[in-house]
Amino acid sequence: MDPLEEQQQELEVLQSIYPEEITVLDPSTYTIDIGLDVQPKGQCVELHVKYPKDYPEVVPVIRIVRGQAAEEDYDSDEEEVEETLDYEGEPVFLDAEDYAELTSKMQEVAEENVGMASVFAIASSLKDEAEELHASKVRSNEQKLEQARKAVEDEEQKKFVGTPVTPESFAEWRKGFRAEMGLDNIEAEKVKARGGKMTGKEIFEKGLGGEEEEEDMAGLALE
Repeated sequence: MDPLEEQQQELEVLQSIYPEEITVLDPSTYTIDIGLDVQPKGQCVELHVKYPKDYPEVVPVIRIVRGQAAEEDYDSDEEEVEETLDYEGEPVFLDAEDYAELTSKMQEVAEENVGMASVFAIASSLKDEAEELHASKVRSNEQKLEQARKAVEDEEQKKFVGTPVTPESFAEWRKGFRAEMGLDNIEAEKVKARGGKMTGKEIFEKGLGGEEEEEDMAGLALE
């Protein structure tokens, strides 16, 4: 069949499938707006197609951009939109990098279908790939949001967690505290005034453990 005839037949079929979505610029050039089943609603991608003279024996020239409705006229349930916000609180949309990735993937689909009319296959694959890419961005943003929340919670939790106390750290603190308050000098004066003997309380507070000290404390208790 003559390439021009095949192109004309494919275009007629596409016009019957996408009566509202297709815009024919000339017999070999047209665009198709493909709506996506995502949140926020109203997002679509626009497939640009141009037939080379030998199509379908060669791949069509394709380009994928953001559809006119995307980000401008979307309408969604508020609760559903909230579930698809990015980690900065904005609705999730495909960006320029995503459209470049979609164009590359659709070129692969076109190459797989060389020799036959391929635009419908490209349009169908584009819808699936775009929706999956959007879902992937939503999942990624949910993970980022959860990580951000956890980081905030961890910082808040640090306010309620003190430094663990060990015997060594307590002894060091106690030594510094007694030196700062001059307690050792005060007690030394008291002991000197009593002829060199300490009370049981003083022995305990100075941490002088041991059997001999326990005997001293017992003797002091009897005095």
